[in-house]
Amino acid sequence: MELAFQQCREWPSYKDPEECKLESDVSGMINAFYESLERYHGRLFVERVLRLTAASNEGVNPDELIDILSCDDTLLDDVLVWHKPPKRRLPPLLLARLRHDLGSFLVQRGSQGVILVSLYHRQFWEVAQKRYLGDADQWKANFLNVAKYFSGEFHQQYGKERAIAAQPLAFGPTALNLRKLSQLPSALLEAHDFKTLHGVLCDLQFVQAKCMAGMGYDLLSECTRAVAKVHEAKEKGEPVDDTIVKELEEMLAFLRRETHIISKSPLQLYQQTQNSPIGTAPEKAANALKQMSKTAQNDFIPKPSSWIEYINKPTETEAYKQQLSGHLEVVLSVTFSKDGNTIFSASEDKTVRAWDRHTGDLKGQLEGHNGAVTCVRYSPSGDYIATSSGDKSIHLWNPNNFQLERVIENAHEKWINCISFSPKGNRLVSSSLDKQIKIWDVKSGKAVATLTGHQGHTVFCDWSPTDENMVASCGDNLEIFLWDVNKKTIQQTLSGHEIKDNVNFPASDRLEGHKIIDYKSAIWCVRFSNNGKMVASAAVDSSAIIYSTESGGNVATFGLPNDASSVAFSPDDKLLIASSSSHMSVHLYNIEKQETLALLGGHSGWVMDISFSPDGKLIASASQDKSVRVWDAAAAEKLSTLRFHSERCWSVSYSPDGKWLASASDDFKVCVWNMETYKPSLIYEGHDKKRTLSCGVRACTISNSCDLVASGGDDLTIRVWTRDKGETKTTIRCHPFLPWCLRFSKDDKKIIAVGEFTQSVQVWDWEKETKLMELGGFERFCQYTEFSPDGDKIIGSSIDNTACIFNATDGALIHTIQQPKWITCASYSNDGKNLVTCSDDLLVRIWDTKTNEVTCEMPGHTTEVRIVCFSPNDKYIASAALDQSIRIWDAKSGKQRHVFYTAAGVWALAWNPGKQNELSAGDAVGYVYFLQINDL
Repeated sequence: MELAFQQCREWPSYKDPEECKLESDVSGMINAFYESLERYHGRLFVERVLRLTAASNEGVNPDELIDILSCDDTLLDDVLVWHKPPKRRLPPLLLARLRHDLGSFLVQRGSQGVILVSLYHRQFWEVAQKRYLGDADQWKANFLNVAKYFSGEFHQQYGKERAIAAQPLAFGPTALNLRKLSQLPSALLEAHDFKTLHGVLCDLQFVQAKCMAGMGYDLLSECTRAVAKVHEAKEKGEPVDDTIVKELEEMLAFLRRETHIISKSPLQLYQQTQNSPIGTAPEKAANALKQMSKTAQNDFIPKPSSWIEYINKPTETEAYKQQLSGHLEVVLSVTFSKDGNTIFSASEDKTVRAWDRHTGDLKGQLEGHNGAVTCVRYSPSGDYIATSSGDKSIHLWNPNNFQLERVIENAHEKWINCISFSPKGNRLVSSSLDKQIKIWDVKSGKAVATLTGHQGHTVFCDWSPTDENMVASCGDNLEIFLWDVNKKTIQQTLSGHEIKDNVNFPASDRLEGHKIIDYKSAIWCVRFSNNGKMVASAAVDSSAIIYSTESGGNVATFGLPNDASSVAFSPDDKLLIASSSSHMSVHLYNIEKQETLALLGGHSGWVMDISFSPDGKLIASASQDKSVRVWDAAAAEKLSTLRFHSERCWSVSYSPDGKWLASASDDFKVCVWNMETYKPSLIYEGHDKKRTLSCGVRACTISNSCDLVASGGDDLTIRVWTRDKGETKTTIRCHPFLPWCLRFSKDDKKIIAVGEFTQSVQVWDWEKETKLMELGGFERFCQYTEFSPDGDKIIGSSIDNTACIFNATDGALIHTIQQPKWITCASYSNDGKNLVTCSDDLLVRIWDTKTNEVTCEMPGHTTEVRIVCFSPNDKYIASAALDQSIRIWDAKSGKQRHVFYTAAGVWALAWNPGKQNELSAGDAVGYVYFLQINDL
């Protein structure tokens, strides 16, 4: 109405009534309105202003608008015919008059520290785009001008003559140039200026400033669009340099992997890029910044004073692509949409999140359950998303708009833990802790069958993708059943899994709905292959078994390091992925060859569920750490060439002179490394390759003479052998004791050991193979032990929340340290004046050995801290945790100085006694890290 009134108001009284006609639609009236503005203010001026206004989704700042238009000589020639101001610049009055006449059709708001003006209604915006930006060349030219302004090119060209504002990354220590950071990448993208865009996205100062401004994920989205645009341009025949395409892809891969780190800690950017594979765009950008830092640079973008160098960094990037974070509680289930472009995650926080597979952006959130969402599934027909919950309900959602369409209330009497669609998508099967399996009609929401037969609690169900009549279910009591749906009877009972008495650190108290499950006999998952000929199961006995659905016979069995929690087949049924819950890892297997292809780590909590994308290119894993991780399946198969150890590295230990390092792994290898070359000097494989307790070699240490190595393994032995030749000197049979940590005495005549199935520190005369003492007092087993620097005392730390200090001569208990949770490690300073401990309570503590009091507590880790140690000069402390981080602390102030992120949770850590700035570590997927703290 206002637009019509505006047009009517312009009709003069003498105008013929026949000529006083309004346009037939709103678009026509808007065009007429714009035409009247052009007549009054000048066509070229109105065109330029509305072109810039309509091109921006957020709006334009009037001062920026005047600056940009003041660099347009064609426009200035047009408007400055009768007046030449002191500076060749667009008079602000012209814009003020136009804004006045646009009146209520403009809206003004504050954003990014400035006032932004935009067109009020979508139709005004659409008509302006069509009228002033309809031509592709106009579109590109418009955004090129915006890019030239925010890049500072216009300031360099016209700054003095026309008073064009400079565009630094920051105006002061606390004032970032938010407009430049937000507008420049998108403007270059729309202008198809890929060369300059490449320069911006590979400029670490720009990337860091963007992260400092809280725009890290915006940058990831922009880089994703950039890669898509350059490929699209190449397909259309536009000249795009192949190097630009390659390096933008490399930068995108980096941002997908690292944005969750650098968005929280922008100063980590240099370290993360410098530790990227040599020759990649991130590493080149880091080198460029290093060269720049040698010259005077302001821009008020802070630079790290030092960084941790990954000396033996891999030549290729990890298979890990990106992390999807945002859930507030444990993520219990993950699946892909039918087209594979969306990832759905279900959580204890009562929500389901929908993520863009390519960008990681949150596309939507499904809310409506009153309890934990235990499972999410996408129907084969593409008609529904189904979710189950601890609130005993099943919800059906529209996959197009994520709106709730149907609720099946009280579908079971207890917690519903899994659902699965039939091949046609018209039926649904559900399993519950009420020990029942139910079949549902999707359209009516009514139960059509109930399958009874489980004696234990059912925890998972799956419908054969090729057989409308076959359903699989599993639960505790070692039960796996294949059901005949029509007959409502058990067709086959599958066997092969075993009771596990020594469950690895059960988290039943941490996971809602798990409290009544018998962990010792739990089979967590059962899934059909895509051709329906096989079914795979994952159980607490640390195994994944594949069965034939026709015969029920065993096709293959794969052992995992710890409890297996989930399994899934690749789309072509050639590969199997299995997750190890408490090992926090995902394992990729070749089914036909029955071999392990890859071990994927990085979660800092139990891995609850896994899924292949429909095209088989991606693997998604859901975890207790509240995140979903996405992996490149093809890249995963190449990982064995990047890692020295093929499985978890449990222990690393330096020789006292710092010239040698020993590393022990679940792959049964103990490697001696030459620390001058950082290359293996010897590989010891003297331990029996049998998995008594699902591990390989857990402990290793080098003697004070540097000539001997002691190692302890899953064969329940401690073996002492020569460092240079690997000749076994003695074998101590210590059944049922499984060594976790070993140390030589000062004279190398004794070995102290701790581990599972003993509640003491054992002292051995290794040459005589005789146990000399057992230093007891613990209620549960110890994980770490060492001698005091003077050799007079022995300390052992236990999961009973204590660390005990003993007299090394007679074994008498001297003192007991008590903490709220497990003490995973307790280590002396080199001068013996302090102790440092770490714990499951996420804290690193420093203790005064004279007063036995805590002098400092250091928070920072987000999951269990596994190991700590002092630097040789006692000025620093290093700590390593399952949160994939190694942190360096100032021992005096307790402040964090550095953090280094690993590929997986860190289990081993040692500081080189011969170098103040060098450490080594080992992680859950087999990487051995040689790290050096460098000045930038």
